[in-house]
Amino acid sequence: MISLIPLLANIEAVKKRHVFIFGSFAREGRSICIDPKIVPSAFKRNLCLDENRVFSYRADAAAPDMLYVDPPGYRDFTDAITSRVIGEPNSYVGITDIADFYPRIYQHRLVNALQAACGGALQAHIRVLEKMLSRFSENVSYGIPIGPPASRPLAEAVLIDVDSTLLSFDVDFVRFTDDYVIFGETPEDAEYGIRVLGETLFMNHGLTLQTAKTRISKARSMSSAT
Repeated sequence: MISLIPLLANIEAVKKRHVFIFGSFAREGRSICIDPKIVPSAFKRNLCLDENRVFSYRADAAAPDMLYVDPPGYRDFTDAITSRVIGEPNSYVGITDIADFYPRIYQHRLVNALQAACGGALQAHIRVLEKMLSRFSENVSYGIPIGPPASRPLAEAVLIDVDSTLLSFDVDFVRFTDDYVIFGETPEDAEYGIRVLGETLFMNHGLTLQTAKTRISKARSMSSAT
């Protein structure tokens, strides 16, 4: 069961040191404050943290002046891939990412994911966040700002159901933000994983994969390039 450490905001007042202007959506006077004491541990995935599967942003054990702990990060993600391709040179690897992920996140789906993860807690905070995102996007119902730390746990929330679906279909994968790498014993296995991912993203969130960046390679060829 996925649990969520209390999310989001000290929205009543921008009074702490962690204030993030929301990237391209920023307007004068529009900002959001996230108190690091109640930032989620990137939607604590019991199924992923110990398995080196999802390399998300987490607040567990973060220093008082830090919003997130350093690991797991992108370097850990690439190290995990390198370890797999070196250890299993005859396997196949599918590489893909989500097209226009942050700008195409459907805000209502995001709110639903947060509400489901929080249970009965912090519903008022989520409603305020929903209104703020709507104003930042000028009442367009999709898109969250790209880049600032405040957006990262929101993006992670959107993919909780996607990661769970992949596991339910026995797809062997690792992920960093919107980058997915899928492992299989055959090219068909890797292609199957990419197909499940693409169908789940589209059916659940209206998102698609970057076709130009999607490819399947023999692990041996990837390990020789590292």
